[in-house]
Amino acid sequence: MSEILITHEMLTLLAERSSYAVPAGELVFFGFRGLLPLDVTGTEFAASHRTRLTSFDHQRMRCTLGQWRPSQGVLALFPGSTVPNLSAIQTAKAKQGIGANMLMLGRYAYDRGVHKKDKPTGHRAFRQGMFFPVWRNADDLDFDLADRLDTSGRVPDNYPWDNLHCAFHDNVDTPGFSSNGCQVVSGRPSMAANNHRPETGPWARFVTNAYGPQANNQTRFTYLLFSGAEAGLVSARPDGPLPRTVRFGSRGPWVEAVQKGLQKNGFPFLGADGDFGRDTLEAVMGFQAQEFGKGQADGVVGPNTAGALEIDWPPLETGSSRAPSPQPTAQPAQALESTQPVVAAQPSPLPADWLASAVKITPGFEVAGDPYQGVSGDFDGMGISCGALQWNIGKKSLQPMVLAVSKPVVLAAMPTLGADMWRACSSEVQTGLGIVRGWQNATKLTPVARTELRALMGTPQMRAEQNSRIAALGERARKAADAWAASAGRGRATKHEFLWFFDLATQNGSLEGIDFADVQDFIRHNQTSGAANVICNYLAGLTGPSGHIKDAKKNAQLWRTPATPLALELLVLSYLRSGSALPQWRHVVLNRKGCIAAGRGWVNSSEYDLTSHIA
Repeated sequence: MSEILITHEMLTLLAERSSYAVPAGELVFFGFRGLLPLDVTGTEFAASHRTRLTSFDHQRMRCTLGQWRPSQGVLALFPGSTVPNLSAIQTAKAKQGIGANMLMLGRYAYDRGVHKKDKPTGHRAFRQGMFFPVWRNADDLDFDLADRLDTSGRVPDNYPWDNLHCAFHDNVDTPGFSSNGCQVVSGRPSMAANNHRPETGPWARFVTNAYGPQANNQTRFTYLLFSGAEAGLVSARPDGPLPRTVRFGSRGPWVEAVQKGLQKNGFPFLGADGDFGRDTLEAVMGFQAQEFGKGQADGVVGPNTAGALEIDWPPLETGSSRAPSPQPTAQPAQALESTQPVVAAQPSPLPADWLASAVKITPGFEVAGDPYQGVSGDFDGMGISCGALQWNIGKKSLQPMVLAVSKPVVLAAMPTLGADMWRACSSEVQTGLGIVRGWQNATKLTPVARTELRALMGTPQMRAEQNSRIAALGERARKAADAWAASAGRGRATKHEFLWFFDLATQNGSLEGIDFADVQDFIRHNQTSGAANVICNYLAGLTGPSGHIKDAKKNAQLWRTPATPLALELLVLSYLRSGSALPQWRHVVLNRKGCIAAGRGWVNSSEYDLTSHIA
């Protein structure tokens, strides 16, 4: 039996190793997958507790759930499971993995609440408090890197609701715990189905610790999920060094270094904010699959992935000597090196009307009518493009959305082509392209294909998928707009700036190195009154029969007197950014960016007045 002593110091090292923020002064939850307490009755808080490494079989509880008081240096352990039950996996296998999942290792949050609120088995527990990435399995009865990582549950309505609740079972040596993916603690609840008898087993102590007076009215709990192997690693190397990792939920300069490395390796749309969230996870998974091959992506950045990204990745020293942070900035470096919690500032919520305007403008340049149901054929080599932001097969942005809404939804919305659509989205990209190109004459969708694709994109499930991705893009655009406004000395971005950067994030990705000083230099060089004329003279001088050039000539007449200094600034930024496009597309980029900057203009042979949105 491989025995491991879990201590406050070990938890601190594990959190630091993965750059997890640990809120001092709060009760923190943690889990170890494949590690079982020797005392399976649920312990009191103490400085250390003994455990043993185990292998989990999805039938018996073979994991540890714990509670940690970092400010006091004490912890309590409880037997449970961090993996789904075998019967749930078997049922879900026939549904492409829908109905059971396994939570990825990482840093999460739970809120006090009721599990299965509207059912007789409902009981006080802890509800999923944020987006969770989960593994789904449809090929066998275990979880491995060949399975699908589901990152679709961005907003509460789409959460898998992987709560933390009781296991409805209290014997670790017999099969029978209840979990389709939730984290569960051994014991039984108080619920209507048992006439509200008191909680029993380890669960009784776990829930009392978090609901009782000693919790000091805390309602949200950080949850750190580790593997038993990680505990074994720290136990075997008490004096270090430890290989450093960052993964979902990590924060700080090591994450920022990874994000910048990904930007240089084919992921230009990714922000570099030091927060390992969904976008960074998807980029890491994509890079690992590209670099190491299919079935090798685990979403964790360690020495191998860091090396492939050409990032200096020293191990975590556990003694007095500490390795420097990459590209250090004073605050993150101090936070990571100290024992104080790393607390990231939370931005104010993105105003709903800002996102609503963005959805009207950017998709509105491309499709008429309901943007959520916009579909087009293979005009750009992407097979089909669908939805508000034209997710497509070629870049593999449409496939995760289709798989997330489930096969029954696809078949119901597409009675003729649904089976082929599911196959196209479940296959390699080239196979998928071949399937959807068979629905087209040249690059024009057949009436049946257009009608059924529109029906699919208009379903409530697919609208929710679109909204989750639009919201994520909106947050990224807001950060970019705020950074621009800060460089101009204005603080937070205005709605006008946000709308411009939302279109940039959707269509062109980044500023390609252009900064506020470049815009100011252009305006000064041409004098304020002449800067717009330089741009309009360029547009007026274009020649050719295309509709885009006709739009450009009309815009040359509209944009010579920008309404505000910000409109002029964004118009110049549009002109400079369009210079990074291929020559044949420069005026096309400038037409749409300039239209948002000026608040009006011609794009794709249609006239737009955006003043009500940017005011």
